[in-house]
Amino acid sequence: MRNLIAAAPRMQEARILFARILLAENKTDEAEREFHKLADDRLPTPATLAWSAIGLGEIALRRGQASEAAKDFNEAVRADAEYGSTVAARAARQHAEAAAPPGIDASAKAFINQLDTAIRGGRQAEIATLIVPGELIKFVRGAVGTQPESWQTNVLRSEQLDADHLALDVTLNTKQLGTEHSGSAVYILARVGGSWKLNAIEYFEVR
Repeated sequence: MRNLIAAAPRMQEARILFARILLAENKTDEAEREFHKLADDRLPTPATLAWSAIGLGEIALRRGQASEAAKDFNEAVRADAEYGSTVAARAARQHAEAAAPPGIDASAKAFINQLDTAIRGGRQAEIATLIVPGELIKFVRGAVGTQPESWQTNVLRSEQLDADHLALDVTLNTKQLGTEHSGSAVYILARVGGSWKLNAIEYFEVR
């Protein structure tokens, strides 16, 4: 790996892998230097920014710095890179924030409870009123077509994106057609006419 880095010092993917190998080998100080170099690269890709922040967050956790780790993981999420790094960053952020979870918007939690009730009811008209018009058509059809026996959402954190949009990290426990499912998702809420509506689902890892 060192030979590859020497031959192609600008290959960011190889440098990310090298830094992660150092971390796996518990060469924490060396890994930290590599992650900082990646983050300070003149033209870092979104993936480079995300994985370097994830690496720095993992190092902070090893040092018992949960608050600092959460900030690093949040930076990785905001890098808006490829799917893998974003999912990894969100999961790591939840772990780092477990000891002192951030406040959750009360109105968003109330909306999610309302959405859960509507989905369990299986009535398209009731679900559709909670969705931004024209969005998530397949999601609504799926909820109606296989009306769940149970559908429970737990909001882990809320993040204000702008005045009229919230991102919610959630976990779900559902039962459809006799089969139980669980996992995580990211809901994007939009304020429409003074009320929250579900605008998008960025990630849905429910199996």
